[in-house]
Amino acid sequence: MQIGISIIKEEHRAVAAVIHGLNFYLQEITQGKLQPDFPLFRAIFQYIQEFPHQLHHPKEEAYLFKAVRARTHDADTLIARLERDHADERIGVKTIEAALDKYEKYGASAFDEFHQIVTLYAQRAFKHIHMEEEELIPIARRVLTSEDWKTINAAFHDNKDPLIDPDTRHHFREMFARIISMAPNMLG
Repeated sequence: MQIGISIIKEEHRAVAAVIHGLNFYLQEITQGKLQPDFPLFRAIFQYIQEFPHQLHHPKEEAYLFKAVRARTHDADTLIARLERDHADERIGVKTIEAALDKYEKYGASAFDEFHQIVTLYAQRAFKHIHMEEEELIPIARRVLTSEDWKTINAAFHDNKDPLIDPDTRHHFREMFARIISMAPNMLG
């Protein structure tokens, strides 16, 4: 498997793990087993906003999407949808943050709205990941050349190499560790 695909999938798994943990946490609040931890919520939303938009999506668009577009028009509609999803995801996180502010201010009476918005965001995120992995990546494997893959692999390999941008890598590792340390029971 191309290293770029492996890294894309690893990054998807990291974001999905945080979202799954968030869903679990919300379920525990719904069942009265946990109380809301607003700093934890903010750490989670900061991670799911910053990591994809600073590190992951720009490289998908600049390298993977661009290379597939250069080789075939069969994926144009799919890629346009994925790019819209990337933009909509930013709006989705802002909507979640507004609902979180409302929940923090008004308490339990605002929980259902917050929970619904987070649930919708999670569903869209998982659908997006599925489309990339099950629809776009198979097309990419079929149409991209070894030279295309070298470029994509190098770009995504930089995401794994702490020497490329140690501050960014450290920042996201610290954010992820903070989420885990704040929520030791969240991931089951």
